[in-house]
Amino acid sequence: YEVRLKNASRADALAVGDASHRVYVRDVLFYGATCCGAGPSTSSLTSQDLRVLRSRFLFAPKEGVRVKTTKQTKRGGTPYAAFVNNTVEFSEGALMYKGTGATIRGNYLAFNSFEARGSYTLDNMAQRSVVTDNTLFYNGDKGGHFSWARGHRVRRNLVIGQDFLGPRFDAAVFHALTGAQDDLVIERNWVLGPSLVSFARLDTASSTPPEDAGRYTTIKHNVHVGLGLTTKGYNHTVEHNTGSRFLQVEAWKVITNHNYATVARFNAHSEVASRASTAAHGAIPGLAALNLCDDLRVCNPDNATAPASLARQLRPLTNGVTAELVAGAWPGVDTSGVGEGAAAFNEAG
Repeated sequence: YEVRLKNASRADALAVGDASHRVYVRDVLFYGATCCGAGPSTSSLTSQDLRVLRSRFLFAPKEGVRVKTTKQTKRGGTPYAAFVNNTVEFSEGALMYKGTGATIRGNYLAFNSFEARGSYTLDNMAQRSVVTDNTLFYNGDKGGHFSWARGHRVRRNLVIGQDFLGPRFDAAVFHALTGAQDDLVIERNWVLGPSLVSFARLDTASSTPPEDAGRYTTIKHNVHVGLGLTTKGYNHTVEHNTGSRFLQVEAWKVITNHNYATVARFNAHSEVASRASTAAHGAIPGLAALNLCDDLRVCNPDNATAPASLARQLRPLTNGVTAELVAGAWPGVDTSGVGEGAAAFNEAG
């Protein structure tokens, strides 16, 4: 099906209002038009189960695509919504969704929001949504996905050139407010520049006291090149990430012990730093060990006190690998038949 815009005042070709249940929009080409209106106008008349599937939006107006099941603005439960396997291209706005447990999967959003420069390509007022397998390509919004409330799962997304040629810095591809960091998972994403915003940012307001700081976000197995990572709050887990700058804040505004009990391990970053570090060499706070960076004293302050079981992994390197590996004596690696001969270098490392 094809829907073309002829009257600018009717840009929403389909508007989902009060108590509109099980509305599925499938296989529609919206040309200069969009879906699905501002959502219900009465707080008590929510719409149950709104889904937009396998549709294409070209030249959508500045409101972008709106998928909302409620008028309410709250961080509690709201009805389900889904935006799956759609394409949004060359539009003035991208996507805004509202619905607890929403599914945002398999979408392609490219070259949007250059006219108005919106806040986020995947904007929302939702919690516990699953944002996975999407491609965001050179969009003009300052951020990618906005974590407004807790529990989002952001996995296996490819993001290139977010906020392309944009002037803003205080933003991120994956941006989480203080209250949205609880149970947030950001994993297995590829995020590449050119971009002047961060890859991920765990934020804290300047007036937030320690007891209200964000906690328990997991960031792991991501590749972020040309964009940095910033963490504030407590009890986060940052592991197995590869990319550019990693900033782990220790003190900022009201809070003087950010990242207490944060675990940062097995990461490889071109530059690692801490804001207002009180540790030797400006090392990052929390438990940080077994990381690779430009200054190992900064990203591995806990190596010296690591468990005995890790001792051999932390010894000084010989020819780029551990001495045990050069000698072929590391039980964890099968070096049989590799680098044979007394003078040979064991290439298993």
